[in-house]
Amino acid sequence: MNTHHTHTKDRSCKSAFTLIEMLVVIAIIGFLSSMVSVAVQKGLDSGKSMGCRSNIKQMLVAVMAYNVDHRGAFPSMKSNSYWDTWQIQLEEYLGFEATPEMSTPRFLRCPAQTYNSDAFYDSILKGDYGINRRIVNIFETYTDLKIHDINYPTTTILFADELGNWQRDIFNSDFDDPTESRRWRHNGSINFGFMDGHIEGMKFKDIETRGYLNIDNWRYGWRDGINN
Repeated sequence: MNTHHTHTKDRSCKSAFTLIEMLVVIAIIGFLSSMVSVAVQKGLDSGKSMGCRSNIKQMLVAVMAYNVDHRGAFPSMKSNSYWDTWQIQLEEYLGFEATPEMSTPRFLRCPAQTYNSDAFYDSILKGDYGINRRIVNIFETYTDLKIHDINYPTTTILFADELGNWQRDIFNSDFDDPTESRRWRHNGSINFGFMDGHIEGMKFKDIETRGYLNIDNWRYGWRDGINN
């Protein structure tokens, strides 16, 4: 019997088996690393969305307090005056004192907004949230609504993730483009704050299906709530 040949073959088999094991381990490590990376990213995204919802909740509570102190009225913006804006009118309820030189407070900045240059936040009026212009009095949409005029508070939107216009108001056409990633910044969703105080994250299909893109529902549903 050729023992030398047998031993050589055994060593060769062991080396080959060890190499296969190593490749399998490397593949498993790579797979687990990718899973951990995805989980970590989801955790970060979830944390940013929760921070955003906390901001919206703070604004909803501020408006409710404003309603109480102003006989059911909502904050308004009936001119181009710096002081005649909903952000300024809510300052005491949000716990800050506004000045013309003031940059955007943290609670008006969405943690998930990737476009966050200093110039973008160089004013109290340049936050990441918009208020429903069919409820508050903004220019041509002056309605003089009171809190008791809101028929369906559970489906009436008051605040939402926003970008772009300095008034920071929202209406149906702001949400008809699902490719605008800076607005749909929570994994393809937008956070909405409703008049009853609850907050929902809705994807484009949800908004479309529930009728919030419909012009009639914008005029009446966004103002008075959608009965669904």
